[in-house]
Amino acid sequence: MRTLTRWLVVLCVCVLSLARAADNDTQYAMRGSADLNGDGKAEPIAITWKQGQQTFILQVGAQTLTERLENAEWSVEGFRVVDLNTQTREKELEILLSPDGVYAAYRYYAFDGTTLSRLGELTGSDTYVEIVGAGGFLYFRSSESFWQLTQKFTLNPKTRRLEEVPQPFYYVGTPGTVKQSQPIYATREKKTVVANLQVNSDIEVLLKLGDWYLMKSTTGLVGWIHEKDLTNQRFFELPYAD
Repeated sequence: MRTLTRWLVVLCVCVLSLARAADNDTQYAMRGSADLNGDGKAEPIAITWKQGQQTFILQVGAQTLTERLENAEWSVEGFRVVDLNTQTREKELEILLSPDGVYAAYRYYAFDGTTLSRLGELTGSDTYVEIVGAGGFLYFRSSESFWQLTQKFTLNPKTRRLEEVPQPFYYVGTPGTVKQSQPIYATREKKTVVANLQVNSDIEVLLKLGDWYLMKSTTGLVGWIHEKDLTNQRFFELPYAD
């Protein structure tokens, strides 16, 4: 919840003319204005939806998009104008969607004066977005049960889509304790056992690759363990988020 609160504070600063109104307990609207296509003229922006429906309507200028929500429990939490690449005159629209204030989806849109299009969507729990406009980069952090996932995205100027910058691994960096002895392997094929982790010993989960985690034992040895074993709470004690 803290993450969404911070996001909405930023929203109020960036979109001063944003207003939210309820027509009759079922019809909702958010409105604002901004120069998205860089022509020096602000376009009106409106998001409307009805309670219990799985769609919302986004309108920028004279262009509209009807967008689907995950299910009827989701709602539009807010929107703001962002600059995904300060080397261009264009700016983008970021819409925050959430069912519960913890899990969230961020959708990004562009308007070039004639066409309104979706650039991409990022989803996760306990999320944090950092936009580095000078390089055209966006850092997206989200909770993965006992660790924080950091992903980097860039706006492809040719496809006009947000694309993840590939990483060979995802960094985890989380400590834990062994509750029941488990083997770690030299490879993900489980052919060679590097060590059998001892009960009550400390471990550090270093990296994630697919369904496998690389971990370091208390003796300094490094090996792989499958996700289903690492997340088995009979085997390991890890700092799971509440």
